[in-house]
Amino acid sequence: MLNSSSSNTAYRCGRLLAVLDDAARAATSARNDLVDRSYAAASTTPAACFPRLLKLHRAHIDKLRRDKPGAANRIQATVEEIMSDISNIPPLFTPADQAQFALGVYHQQAAGRAARTAAATSAALATDIGGVAPITTEQELNS
Repeated sequence: MLNSSSSNTAYRCGRLLAVLDDAARAATSARNDLVDRSYAAASTTPAACFPRLLKLHRAHIDKLRRDKPGAANRIQATVEEIMSDISNIPPLFTPADQAQFALGVYHQQAAGRAARTAAATSAALATDIGGVAPITTEQELNS
């Protein structure tokens, strides 16, 4: 279960990687798997890895602002929320930090998947009941 109030830097960095992955997939393609490519480095040497990932994120957000402004705003707000309690990204994560990082990645991914499933279910139910699906939050954000 996502702990958005956790101030653990490793947990927040894990969440951050998951959200940066969402941005990369939304801006490029579903096959652009940032987590698979960057997990090892981000979970062990975050200070060396995250500056590069955040620079790449700027390019993804710029593309999303042009193509999907709602998604860009939602993703950027989540990045800002996650980073608000990070005062310093350490050069190394200990094994205990790496465990917290893993939890952050998987909790954030699960929360995102649950939100997408709920939006799709809501749209499907509305279509079955009334014949026309209302605009869901996810649809509005991606338009």
